[in-house]
Amino acid sequence: MTDDTGGTIRYTAGRNAPLPAATVTFTVSCDIALDLSVLITDAQLQAQSPADVVFYNRPVTPGVRLTTGGIDITPAAIRPDAAAALCLASLDPEGAGIGTTFGRLDTALRGPDGTELAVFSIDCRSGESAMICWELYRRDDRWKVRAVGQGYTAGLAGALVEHGVPVEATPATGSDPTATPTIELPDPERLELILEDAARSSYSYLTSVDFAATRLDEELSAALADPADRIGPRAVAARESAQLRHDELVSQARRRYDQDCAQLGAELREVERTLPRGLADWSAPTWTGPVPDRRPAAGIRIGVLTAPERGSLRIPLCLRVPMTQGLWLLGPDVTDTTEVASAVIVRTLAARPGSIVDLVDLSGSLRTTIEGRLPQTGGITVTETNGITDYLESLAPMLELAIMDRADRPTVAPPVRLLVLNHFPYGYQPAHLTSIAALVRHGGTLGLSLVLVGAEPEPDDTAAQALADRCRMIPATGDTRWHDPWTSTTWTFTADRIPAGLPR
Repeated sequence: MTDDTGGTIRYTAGRNAPLPAATVTFTVSCDIALDLSVLITDAQLQAQSPADVVFYNRPVTPGVRLTTGGIDITPAAIRPDAAAALCLASLDPEGAGIGTTFGRLDTALRGPDGTELAVFSIDCRSGESAMICWELYRRDDRWKVRAVGQGYTAGLAGALVEHGVPVEATPATGSDPTATPTIELPDPERLELILEDAARSSYSYLTSVDFAATRLDEELSAALADPADRIGPRAVAARESAQLRHDELVSQARRRYDQDCAQLGAELREVERTLPRGLADWSAPTWTGPVPDRRPAAGIRIGVLTAPERGSLRIPLCLRVPMTQGLWLLGPDVTDTTEVASAVIVRTLAARPGSIVDLVDLSGSLRTTIEGRLPQTGGITVTETNGITDYLESLAPMLELAIMDRADRPTVAPPVRLLVLNHFPYGYQPAHLTSIAALVRHGGTLGLSLVLVGAEPEPDDTAAQALADRCRMIPATGDTRWHDPWTSTTWTFTADRIPAGLPR
């Protein structure tokens, strides 16, 4: 890396430096037609959803915008939980032609006035048709830039798949490695969008009903304000007229809501038909059929949301895996609670075959419930109190190295590891809670999903309360009220359990 006259920094692959400006424009010059794109990722270089891809079919996402001259990137405006922005160049499938590959790429990051702030030349000699040119990454609340030069022979589609974005080649182009990707929503996001639509439709219906009731009260109050008109035909007519207007408003709102629910129900049935095991209902053929479904999934189903007073919709509530925060299953150490924990384990193994499952199960209740359903995963089972310290200490070096690796350069995502702490926090020392809190905070760097199973912490247990603040709290027993994050509409949540008789 050298500093040329004029302040331009020339990079070689792997070199890094502080980002030279608050906003930079990613550009590439080449002697064949190119497309530019930027992919927003987490610390494991995995995208959260297709909305994290900026390219010609989706020209903007927070902090990133496609322009006629390149792609403008303002890291401070990127979603706060993102860790990196990957700058890619790929062959234009229409302009380049089938079988075309890169020769040489000259790429730059430019300032707002067009000045080259950083330049990087890449010689491509391995049949690449897509290339990660730059990586802008967050380090200690600052942004840095690294020259990458990582190529893909499968084009943009191949690069996106490796970074967690499901794509599908355009049918007209067949197996052409330069085919334009058609980005599809991951199953958890499809289900979340249906839930959001249902929440907004429910809110609109309930708001209309409340408005009708408020207007009825106001009209009745106005009609009966004169004592002389409180009885007799005029009073009866006023009350009946007000009631008719109320009933018509409610009826119209209900018709709209029922139409929305019918549409959403049809969407759910279509989605449910294609879901892989980690997300599918236990009654689906993927669970009950003779042929096991080995498709991985981006998430797991943890329960279902209903609103019987508003209709028959049953909407799955899902979590991505690896989990971005701890999952605390609230309940006493009884069979109902451990059945929910067992479902989480089984679904995680279905969603991510090959996952490692570690259990801390001092009471033995979880092992009894899961017996016969848990394959050999290479995981560890802790059954004694003194084993908790040894287990947590064994993870500490891996966690430290993973944090250092993330700060320096995110690498290939590790295999998913599921740690389930049963009957929590009984038998755990204060020092254990500090270590567990660190795992909740940084476990994603290990591909670690953390599940705690136990009663809600006592108000005066500050360590457990601090840990709870970093976890998603899910009641494991009984039905509970759940408020959606878009409109705060109330739903009934029922935790997922493995049904009796399900084939093992």
